[in-house]
Amino acid sequence: MESRGSKPITNLTGQVFTRLTVRECVRDAKGRVAWRCDCSCGGSKVVKAACMFSGDTKSCGCLRREVMRAKATKHGACMPGQRTPEYWIHRRLMDRCMNPNDKNWKDYGGRGISVCERWLGEHGFENFLADKGVRPSPQHSIDRWPNNDGNYEPDNTRWATKKEQVDNRRCTRK
Repeated sequence: MESRGSKPITNLTGQVFTRLTVRECVRDAKGRVAWRCDCSCGGSKVVKAACMFSGDTKSCGCLRREVMRAKATKHGACMPGQRTPEYWIHRRLMDRCMNPNDKNWKDYGGRGISVCERWLGEHGFENFLADKGVRPSPQHSIDRWPNNDGNYEPDNTRWATKKEQVDNRRCTRK
């Protein structure tokens, strides 16, 4: 193998570093020694030896994407492009109760209507889904019932049709 100055370059060809298998020695744009590696996912990447030895580079980038996807997907209901109706319903009730810039805030958060602690925070959507389940049909949405002036919480919400919601409005005579 070539040497750089007085240091000989150790041949890494064939060695495996996490998902990377070293294929050949190459030079980067500045003439420095680097290694062309094949990733177990089928991709490839040119990497400095120090980055492989330290563990800073473990794949072509696929491992990072998988880890980020796993962190963002706790329950599988809010992956970009695959967000469920229940996810959007939860998101909207949070916005109208907690965001003063939401167009419906005056009728919800502005009136003092809030969301229970269980449905807030990191596991809020998971808890909402566990409490309310999947909506029965596309015609159902979340309704505050039996107390329309109450908060969004497990005992004061239900999946309701449009007709049921109209009958539960503040202005509907009972």
